[in-house]
Amino acid sequence: MRNRDARPNTTTGGSVEPLERLVAEMELLGALRFDGGGRVITCNATMARLLGCSPGELTGVPLGQVLDAPDAAAMLALVRGGHSHMVGRVRLAFLGRARDPLVLECAVALDGSGGALLGSRPHRGQGTDPQ
Repeated sequence: MRNRDARPNTTTGGSVEPLERLVAEMELLGALRFDGGGRVITCNATMARLLGCSPGELTGVPLGQVLDAPDAAAMLALVRGGHSHMVGRVRLAFLGRARDPLVLECAVALDGSGGALLGSRPHRGQGTDPQ
């Protein structure tokens, strides 16, 4: 996770924020949902396009093939550590087929059975700007 403390309750403001507030403040680009084993359950078409594939091609793919290794390990540690109902904001590096890692500012929501990553453009000057 980029430029963020990896503690489960850390967000940009230093406290847990309601998911609704995070989503309202975001310019959502892509979203994906993963299960407790770290496999993609579903994603929207925009996330799939950003990663160079179709939503169906991402279904069942391990997070380690969608996120760079440190980010995937951090997400799995949070899920396996029992951090349910956690909401936070982090910068994550996604792995696309034909490009360098794509860094997105993400709202992360964990619910005990997995989680969701809701990605938006990083703030200006922080990470790769998706096209």
